[in-house]
Amino acid sequence: MKKKSLFFSTLFIGVAFSTLLFNSCEKEDNALEPANTDANVTYSKDVQLYDKAGENSVIMRVSSDDQSLLKLYTSDNFEIIPIKNGQNLDEALVEHYGEINSIGADSAENLEDETPNLDENAQVIAFQIISKDLDDGVDNIAVNYVHPDDGDERAKWRYYDHYGYEDYVTITRVNFWRRVYCGVYYQASSPFSTWSTIVGTWYKLSNNEQINKGEVGSYRLKARIKTKKSSAYTIEFDD
Repeated sequence: MKKKSLFFSTLFIGVAFSTLLFNSCEKEDNALEPANTDANVTYSKDVQLYDKAGENSVIMRVSSDDQSLLKLYTSDNFEIIPIKNGQNLDEALVEHYGEINSIGADSAENLEDETPNLDENAQVIAFQIISKDLDDGVDNIAVNYVHPDDGDERAKWRYYDHYGYEDYVTITRVNFWRRVYCGVYYQASSPFSTWSTIVGTWYKLSNNEQINKGEVGSYRLKARIKTKKSSAYTIEFDD
């Protein structure tokens, strides 16, 4: 079947570093090198991902200043959700999960008063899809992030930055029991542009809430996520 591919370029800032490709579906290599990424981080690795049918694939670049965090990520930490031609994201999510958790009332966990400020000492992990290879009948993909257990038994807030070169990003909270806070930003014309705010941190997503935000003609978007648990949200970048 004929495939279509979409590739995004990445740009070095400062001196040039070496490129590392990491395909965890077939083999895993925990040797990390300086980052080839637009995110302002030190190290990165690339993970090749497939949907359940094995018909659609992407390469996800994962970046961080902490090498030990990067080594925890494999293809098992991502779920690829194909969005077919003529299908919206909600329909794709229902098809993928069978049924999205639709409990209506907030739980005590949701009503907890949490300080929504970013811990300046917290490690931020960045994600960016650098290539897509999609079936002819598939328009786009969303990604569910199943972040790994870092061995810390305490339920600490974690921070994740998601980058895309499309005009819009859609963030969906897919788990009732796990809180998700977010912010959305854009750079107008280049990687040197100041980040401008579309949705300021920290906006709290309600159960099954979905926000779609963007800036037409911008250089790049960033969705910043704050959550304690894995499998709590999906991200889709789209034009």
